[in-house]
Amino acid sequence: SICFGNTTQLTFELTGQSPWNIEYLAGFVTEDTVANASPFTITVGPNFTTTYRLTNVSDGNGCTEAAFPISDSTEATVTVFQLPTAELRINGIFGTSANYCDGEQPALQLQLSGNGPFDVVVEDDLGNLYTRNGAVNGDTIQVNPPLSQSVRYWINSVADNNNPSCN
Repeated sequence: SICFGNTTQLTFELTGQSPWNIEYLAGFVTEDTVANASPFTITVGPNFTTTYRLTNVSDGNGCTEAAFPISDSTEATVTVFQLPTAELRINGIFGTSANYCDGEQPALQLQLSGNGPFDVVVEDDLGNLYTRNGAVNGDTIQVNPPLSQSVRYWINSVADNNNPSCN
């Protein structure tokens, strides 16, 4: 499993004489490559969950194997997790400003999507960090702006509950 935008490696264990011509399916698309050594590794980074299946191998002696039964040794699925999204809202409105009186502690509402719960860090332009672990959509983060000073807040990071965690 990988997060959207990342890569992983697929390894081919080959027998016979090099070089090998390898043909495989990436989803429904036929790909081919040449390997000069075994094991041979390729890097893949699909945008969505994709199954890779070995379909044909020929070695340097001209020997060909094209009848690969579907198994764990001839097929691998790369699961792609989409990245989580996050927005901050004040009083339920995105991208707005609000005034608060002395003693009030404003709460920023989190608009989250993805595979939660989420670990969220909000930062302000004074360098303060506010953390909310285990957050779900609609949760709030309490902030403490100084009196008579305008402060901007933004999402510093958001990590989801996938394995691996995407952020």
